[in-house]
Formats: sequence, structure tokens, C-alpha cells
Amino acid sequence: MAYGLNTEKFPTRKWGKTITYNGELKGQLGKALDKWSEKTGVKFQTTEDADPDFVIKWGTSCQWSPPGGGAGRPESKPGTLSLKESVAVGTMMHEIGHLLGLSHEHDRPDSRGKWYDAMPANSPQRFGKLTAEANSKYYKTYGDYEPGSMMHYPESHYAAMTEPTEKDVAAVKVINGWT
Repeated sequence: MAYGLNTEKFPTRKWGKTITYNGELKGQLGKALDKWSEKTGVKFQTTEDADPDFVIKWGTSCQWSPPGGGAGRPESKPGTLSLKESVAVGTMMHEIGHLLGLSHEHDRPDSRGKWYDAMPANSPQRFGKLTAEANSKYYKTYGDYEPGSMMHYPESHYAAMTEPTEKDVAAVKVINGWT
């Protein structure tokens, strides 16, 4: 199905069915949030509160930064969804996948020899790779390895996608207890 946050170990890191945010919707972000909402049933809602679930920042890179570091959604808020306005909807959806608890599909322990190990040692896709021990502290596998996942590198793969796979959606629902 997918690879994502182990909410059995971190049950307070599950999202509710409404996730609040501060920040401006630019580029394809509204479309990306709408697609995740349509597929999972989660509602993304703008708020003026000083304590939203996440903040949208626009700049030169794309990433999900959970508050306090580590995986998923720690106790404190808010996290930061950093995006470039010019990126494809698929890239924005990939980062929202991280926000919803998914990790990189190619970082799964059972992906060895299928993708990651074939990458050159100096490849940017190998940067920041956690060890299997570090991964197991935060993440777990949800079903079989899926090379077609929205969360699988290279970026050219997911940037071309217009919606998460059924397995990505199923994993987000399990991770957050929405099933």
C-alpha cells in the first residue's frame, strides 16, 4: 500500500478530518488540496487562528517540515508546507502526502535492490537517507512496495501525476484512522 508514519507508536500524530492552515493558495496548491480532499475525505480549512495545523510558505524549495522536526505531526503546531509557485500539481500533492503522514516509498526496507540501491552514491535522491533502524522508529510499511506511488522518486515521476494512487489514499486513511 505505502510507507508512512507509524501512528501505532505515535497515536497523537494522527490528523483529524479537518486540517487548518494559514497562508495563501497560489499556483496549483488549491487543486492539489482539493484532490487529496476528494480522495480521502479530509477537509483543508483556512483559519486566521494563531495556532493552525500548518502554515504555507512560498519560496525556492518544496518540502513539508513538521513542527519540532522528526516524522509526521508532533504534538506542537504548526508545521510548514514550503512550496515554489511554479511547480507542478503533482509536486505539491507529493508534499501534501508528507503532511498527511506518508514517507518516500523508495525508503521502505523492502525497496532494497528495487530502486534505492541502484542509485549512484552521489545521487541527490540518496541525500538524507535514514538507516533502517532510524526509519523503523517513525515509519512502517502499509502493504506491498508500490513503485507507482505519488511518494516515489524521482520527482519527474510524481510531478507528472495529477492524483495520488489508490494505495497512497488507502495508506493515508489507515495512518490517520479515517477508515
